Amino acid sequence: MTTLLQKLEDRSARLVVLGAGQVGLPLALAFAEQGFSTSVVDTDPQVVAAVREGRSPLREVDDDALAGMLTSGRLLATTDPG
Repeated sequence: MTTLLQKLEDRSARLVVLGAGQVGLPLALAFAEQGFSTSVVDTDPQVVAAVREGRSPLREVDDDALAGMLTSGRLLATTDPG
């Protein structure tokens, strides 16, 4: 059985961040940049649509970095927490 620690060390853990706001989106991006498969869940469909298009709703998050993680498949934005 693979432990959580092993999954964190080998970057096979799948991470979920709730909210694509001032804390959530930069955190999700940082996890994805470190090699984790990361989902960011937000209740606002317009925010999720912008993130999916590689357009950050925050000026602190670079559009190119966001687009790169989306293209790599390591970052996913959704309104569905399930």
